[in-house]
Amino acid sequence: MGLPTPTAVTLSTTGVPKRERLGWLREVIAREYVKVEISPPSEGNLFSEMTIPPWENLRLPVIRSSAIAIERLAGEPYQASQDAYFAVILLSGRYALEQQGREVFLKPGDITFYDATRPHRIHCPGRFSKLIVSIPRMTLRERIAGMEHCTARPISGRQGIGAVASGVGLSSRYVNELFQAEGTSLMRHVWQRRLEQCRRDLMDPVRSGCSLSEIAFRWGFNDLSHFSRAFKLRFGCSPNGYRRQYRQLG
Repeated sequence: MGLPTPTAVTLSTTGVPKRERLGWLREVIAREYVKVEISPPSEGNLFSEMTIPPWENLRLPVIRSSAIAIERLAGEPYQASQDAYFAVILLSGRYALEQQGREVFLKPGDITFYDATRPHRIHCPGRFSKLIVSIPRMTLRERIAGMEHCTARPISGRQGIGAVASGVGLSSRYVNELFQAEGTSLMRHVWQRRLEQCRRDLMDPVRSGCSLSEIAFRWGFNDLSHFSRAFKLRFGCSPNGYRRQYRQLG
């Protein structure tokens, strides 16, 4: 049985010279999202990787990064296509967001929203990964009055998709409609992305000494048996079997 072949597009600092990484990342974020100022980690190398699934109707990149601080300043220009709200689902690590005098601290699985066109600051003290859902401003304005008062507020991932409705006034039906064209749902997509990150760790030589439980817990799975069943359903074999196959091919 062959291993699944990823088809997503990946943008990474890995192939960029260290001295050029900060400028490269600033340019990528400005092109894909908004113009920002970036403070790299005080120690160690700057690392950032964006994986974009090959979907036409949704932009759902997963971003992995080293410790970083990102700030969008007042008055910076933006493109009309970037006039959107972003929903952030934290997959691993710690994540703090400030906007309009509010500050939210996320744990893996938690969700928050922010206005991409207004000043905001993101601070992550260590390595982290997140999923971003871009929602056009007019789409939300048609459904939610006063969306500007709903940014930088926590939505617990432990409460599932229903938390979106209670957190910012979005119905679970509407959120899932955004994903319906791709035959999935928000929470299903989040679980799939977590499993994909586990798959990557199982192939990563740097993590060859990590146990399955370490990898599973790193990506928000609290039950090893559930993780093993979900992984087998997604990739066709157990996590241990997948790791053995990859090592044999290597």
